[in-house]
Amino acid sequence: MPSHQDEQVHRLTPREQEVAAALSTGQSNYEIAADLFISVNTVRFHIRNILRKLDAKNRSEVAAIVSRGRTHVPPNWSSIWHLQRREPPYLLPRAV
Repeated sequence: MPSHQDEQVHRLTPREQEVAAALSTGQSNYEIAADLFISVNTVRFHIRNILRKLDAKNRSEVAAIVSRGRTHVPPNWSSIWHLQRREPPYLLPRAV
């Protein structure tokens, strides 16, 4: 019988699914923001929604749900985003 969390996973938006997948790899908010070209505040917003929708207490629980293969990564998700380890914008050298 599916758990409450399993039933709620399909309610994640495509962007929330992308953020959840990134969380499962252990990325920080800054890394997720840089990879998805969104602000850190937007990442936090998505994480709050994910926690609420999955009834999870923390990022680790979200990662566990994703790692069990119970989320669907949208087909338009770039298969190479995790291979392109870019520095978050705040770490890049400034042009003088």
